[in-house]
Amino acid sequence: MFDLKYFFEQNYIDYNGRYKRINIEKHGIVRIDCRSEVFGGKEVKVLLGKINYVMKKYGKMCRELYLEFDRIRPKDKLSYIILECIVYELIQKYKKIIVRARGIDLSIQTSGIGYSPLCKYITRSISAEQYSRFFFSDLEKGHFRRTINKDDRLAVSILMTDVKSFLKYFNLDREDCGKIARIVSELADNACEHADSDCLVDIDVSLDYKKRSDPDNTYYSVNISVLNFSNIFLGDTLQEKIQKQGYRTASRYVTLAKAYERHKNFFDTEYTEEHFFMLSAFQDEISGRDNVTETGGTGLYEMIREVEKRADTHNCYVLSKDKIIRFWPEFLLCDSQGWVGFNEQSDFLKERPDKKSLTSSDTYLTGTGYNLSLIYRGND
Repeated sequence: MFDLKYFFEQNYIDYNGRYKRINIEKHGIVRIDCRSEVFGGKEVKVLLGKINYVMKKYGKMCRELYLEFDRIRPKDKLSYIILECIVYELIQKYKKIIVRARGIDLSIQTSGIGYSPLCKYITRSISAEQYSRFFFSDLEKGHFRRTINKDDRLAVSILMTDVKSFLKYFNLDREDCGKIARIVSELADNACEHADSDCLVDIDVSLDYKKRSDPDNTYYSVNISVLNFSNIFLGDTLQEKIQKQGYRTASRYVTLAKAYERHKNFFDTEYTEEHFFMLSAFQDEISGRDNVTETGGTGLYEMIREVEKRADTHNCYVLSKDKIIRFWPEFLLCDSQGWVGFNEQSDFLKERPDKKSLTSSDTYLTGTGYNLSLIYRGND
């Protein structure tokens, strides 16, 4: 269902022989040292560099591959989900894989790793075969995971219903549960239709989030990752639509095309054309779909509106290729026509997005991944 070959290839770095110390031992054992204080985009890149080195140098001579961590401290939820994907790929294609770690450090936003197949595999609670099964689907009291097949027309609507059912375990407002389910379903639908890809949905709920401004009430951190692997990236279809003028005279798209011409003056190494179309994908009534012009899309825009109200400010972003859009609540305000500014001026059409909204990743993600941490107050 997932083929990460392209992902591995795009993140290959030789580092001028830096990995020559990775030797093959008796019985075809190779050990990869994964020491770092945190595990994020940079660490994913380094790990993939080492794995690619082993594959190219030792090939089938490597019969057992050990990934040896000091401690795993995920930078965010998407980081450990990507690590799970790497381990899954290795299990499928490269024989015996052993993952070791002296410990796993959790935060409110990464507490879901305690439910993950990776954690269970490290502690030897499950086998490699079980890992592959739990990687695609799992349901526990605090954890929901589902793989959505792009060819299953009913999968997204079923997903929405199942997410609502999962959230009933918690003391959340019914309307909030519905919003979360719609956001997750829209992100999955985009992956399946726009990127022509299956996608992985992972949700966990942390029960002990504390808000300094309201310490007497219970808050939940709803942590969401939606991930696909594809050679179609966020904003690609919209870029083609605008550049080929595939929107006829639809006023919303005409306005976006004019904004594109203005923003060309802003493009540089930090703010690129790809960033522009990624930002555009989150605008109200804008869609990359060929047959949508007059009404456009609203799903990603609804996500933006919810993030503006609920975001844990340091943990909401989308990654596609090596481009990151960070969702800072103060930059998600709209102008009178509903355009999200991504800047202090709340002016998307004429102003450059704020530097804090645009970052890059050491990891080149062949697809699109969302990392959302949304805070909700529990019912009294």
